[in-house]
Amino acid sequence: MGNAPPFTGKPSNTAWAVSACGRRGLADADFASLHEARNAYERDYILKKLEENAGNMTRTAEVLGLERSHLYRKMKSLGLDGHDAGADAAAGES
Repeated sequence: MGNAPPFTGKPSNTAWAVSACGRRGLADADFASLHEARNAYERDYILKKLEENAGNMTRTAEVLGLERSHLYRKMKSLGLDGHDAGADAAAGES
């Protein structure tokens, strides 16, 4: 079925990537659903990219492969205020 590697029971690179985000405990957090876990990861990932781009929303959208309006929409759906998050990231606070 598809090209996915067989499940081996070992941690995947995805679990490592989540831990490497600098948000300690995200990989081990107890989420009620996959939806909650995905939203938490996306929220942290967007904030990390905003910080890397000094709060520049246009550049962050480009790096993420999104239109700027889609980034704002995604952030709103994740409970992030685009203007506040960008300003916090530019100041080095996330």
